[in-house]
Amino acid sequence: MDIQHFLQILWARRYVLLGTLAASVLAALGLTLVLPDKYDATTALLITFRDQQTQMLPVQMAPSYMATQFDIIQSQNVALKVVDKLKLAEQATARELWQDATDGEGSIRHWLADVLRRDLTLTPTPDSRVVNLTYRGTDPRFAAALANAFADAYIETNLELSVDPARRDSAWLDSQLTALRQRLEDAQARLSAFQRERGIFASDERLDIETARLNDLSSQLVQAEGLMHDAETRQQELTRIRKGGGSIESLREFSTDGYLQSLKVDLARREADLVQLQEQYGANHPQLQRAEAEVASVRGRLATALDRLTRSVANEADIARSRVETLRKDLDAQRAKVLAFKEARDQMPTLERDVMSAQAAYDVAAQRYNESQLQSRVSDTNVAVLTPAVVPTQRSSPNTKLNLIIGVFLGTLFGAGAALLLELLMPKVRGPRMLEQRLNLPVLGVLEGPA
Repeated sequence: MDIQHFLQILWARRYVLLGTLAASVLAALGLTLVLPDKYDATTALLITFRDQQTQMLPVQMAPSYMATQFDIIQSQNVALKVVDKLKLAEQATARELWQDATDGEGSIRHWLADVLRRDLTLTPTPDSRVVNLTYRGTDPRFAAALANAFADAYIETNLELSVDPARRDSAWLDSQLTALRQRLEDAQARLSAFQRERGIFASDERLDIETARLNDLSSQLVQAEGLMHDAETRQQELTRIRKGGGSIESLREFSTDGYLQSLKVDLARREADLVQLQEQYGANHPQLQRAEAEVASVRGRLATALDRLTRSVANEADIARSRVETLRKDLDAQRAKVLAFKEARDQMPTLERDVMSAQAAYDVAAQRYNESQLQSRVSDTNVAVLTPAVVPTQRSSPNTKLNLIIGVFLGTLFGAGAALLLELLMPKVRGPRMLEQRLNLPVLGVLEGPA
């Protein structure tokens, strides 16, 4: 079949074609008149690509970021905010529609949110950060209100998504700060109690003082032991002299005690006189007896002096021994004190490190808490309403012109199809060429019919 044959068929079946075309156009016109008028209200949103830390977003992440924002806008959470913002669940008409659709089952808020999301359309602007949020409805005012409500709900949700994590972090850090503050206070209390118990305030200076005192006690003990040894030696010498085992001149006190020296000289002189008298007289001679009595008297005084000196030296020895014993006890106590102080000083860094560690942990947590507090109070988002929706004055659907064009196109298409179908069912010869094709014989001539 060539084009000429096709046109011949259409011309022969022109009434079928025109009837189908007329029916299609009338159907399109009727559908246009029957369908309710719908209006598109559009809000233009400016979405900036950035994150909370760097305030910038890599270019390669922009498509996924925009897709995420589209999902947020079309989410049920945003739609629920719109329902609550416009108080749709409280309207009697909405409750009747919900009752008819669900028989009262489920939540009216979620049902309304799902219904509203069906008529929401998002259209990104090419090579731009502007997104057109369009809501289609039968009431132009309601459509504009819904478009603006969706934009506001999206901005509110976007702000919540950026602020809520900071608020949760802030609440968690607040509880952690309490524990860290208690830990710091406990560490400081342990350090202070340790310092009070051990008397540590300036550890190095105090240790130097206690060490110097230990050295001083050690020197005093050495001196006291020397004095004690000297006193004991003198005491032993006096005991030996009193027992006749030594000379009084060997005593150190003899050279400094004039009374002993005079007694010794007097005793030597009287003993010499006694020896001369013993050579001259007999044992019963009065002069000899008087001389013996004088010698005995001097010896008695000398013995008394030696007894007094012995008691004095013994007392010095006792005092020296007592002093040594006291110093040894003091030295042992001071040595134990210095050792305890050194041990305490060795423990101090551990307690101080505990305080420093607790302080550092508290400072870091406090800084993060302050940062999260600031972030939780941020009211700035990366979304802004560039152009709010206004009440549309012209309907967006049904489009009469477009519907008529579609009706003409479909009518022509179906009409041509119907004509071809009839031609196949009831074929006719519509020219010499069709006759040659049918009979496979050449046409010799064409006879014109009567005019």
